[in-house]
Amino acid sequence: MLSLRIVQAKFGDCFIVIYGTQENPKYILIDGGPGGVYKNYLRPELQRIKEAGGDLELMVLSHVDGDHIVGLMQFTQELREQQADEETPLIEIKELWMNSFGNTIGKGNALTNAVQSLFSKVNNIQSTMPEGDLAFQSIGQGDSLRRNALLLGIPINQIVDNKTITNETVPEAVVMDNISLKIIGPNTENLENLKEEWEKWIKKNESKIMMADAEVMANADRSVPNLSSIMFLLEAEGKTILFTGDGRGDFILEGLEKAGLMNEEGKIHVDIFKVPHHGSIRNATQDFFDKVTADTYILSGDGHHGNPELGTIQWIVEAAKKQDRTIELICTNKTKETEELEANFPPEDFTYSITYLDKESNTSMDIDLIS
Repeated sequence: MLSLRIVQAKFGDCFIVIYGTQENPKYILIDGGPGGVYKNYLRPELQRIKEAGGDLELMVLSHVDGDHIVGLMQFTQELREQQADEETPLIEIKELWMNSFGNTIGKGNALTNAVQSLFSKVNNIQSTMPEGDLAFQSIGQGDSLRRNALLLGIPINQIVDNKTITNETVPEAVVMDNISLKIIGPNTENLENLKEEWEKWIKKNESKIMMADAEVMANADRSVPNLSSIMFLLEAEGKTILFTGDGRGDFILEGLEKAGLMNEEGKIHVDIFKVPHHGSIRNATQDFFDKVTADTYILSGDGHHGNPELGTIQWIVEAAKKQDRTIELICTNKTKETEELEANFPPEDFTYSITYLDKESNTSMDIDLIS
């Protein structure tokens, strides 16, 4: 069997992959959304899994950013409290994949030391920052999740001996029961770019950061952590799901090409495509959606930062119409942008349907690929 459960995650991402067999289903959790998602949406899903006798074979943090990691932090913190109180844990996590700041930048170098020094200067303003709006704060969140996992005894990145997960350190597909996961990103060049971006940002803003300037911290470049997104193609019996985190379109194409997943025309078609960065127009181009196509596109966003952006979903439906493909858009929330799409690009005139995950009555939705 293979199903993808889309969990309501407001302006973030949260997914559960269900695989194995009907008699013995297994589960992978990918991202946990921002604050409020764990308590209201994710925890009830995990509780149902546990009550059915399941555990999490794997938990994946695509990248260290508030709208992906906060729910996982709250989840593992609850597990730690249950451990301390000698209570039965909500659910077991058998393995964690994540690329923390220390993994991606390197430990003990000048940049890491500079960031750690700056942390001590900004701790007093952390609570004033809007949740999910502070890229710099995400570094500390990544360290917190990693610490929680270590204290819980959860193996971290054991497929690479606790090093960084990239398409170079994991060149072969990871097989788990009836599914395989092929890592397409990040790569070493992405991580070098990430290091350079942080160095530039810190150099430019160091004096204001040292003065605990809340405005500067709040305007930290949110695109910086996205360069390290763990991206992979999941496959089972010919059915495919492409998970892209908040990765950039050119990095996704490069990773797919390097992994040998593109056809002779430099294109790939999958069953389900998790559109990168909640449909931000900064992460893709029209050409990208001509080359990476799907039957079902998932756009996880609620209008925060304008995502999913009209331009992005317009490119998707235009590419489908041009290629004479019928597609489904699954949006976790109805937004001004999705309403504009339906008004300006009517589904009956184009080749798409659109489904919304209502956050009040439907906190999750399953897409079944293999029964």
